[in-house]
Amino acid sequence: MVAIGLIIFVPRSQLESVGDLNNFITGICDGLQAADPKVRPYLHPIFQEPGRERIDPGYALLIENDAKVVSITVKKVAVADDQ
Repeated sequence: MVAIGLIIFVPRSQLESVGDLNNFITGICDGLQAADPKVRPYLHPIFQEPGRERIDPGYALLIENDAKVVSITVKKVAVADDQ
C-alpha cells in the first residue's frame, strides 16, 4: 500500500491559474508506475521489508501500478508573490 501527501506552494497571484489539483496528482500517480505494463518496474526495497512504515524521500520510488495508492492528501498553499 502507498500513501501520497503533496503540498504545492504557489504564488498567491497564480493560485487559481496554476492548475487543478487532480491534474497534479494524476501526473504523479502516472509517473510512479511503469509506462509499459509488460515491463516489471524496479520496486523500492522498502516494499519488501516488513515493519517499515516510511519511504525516505531521498530514494527513488516506482510501483507496479498506481492502484496500490490507498490514500492521497493534496493541497495548494498560497505564498507571497516574491518568494
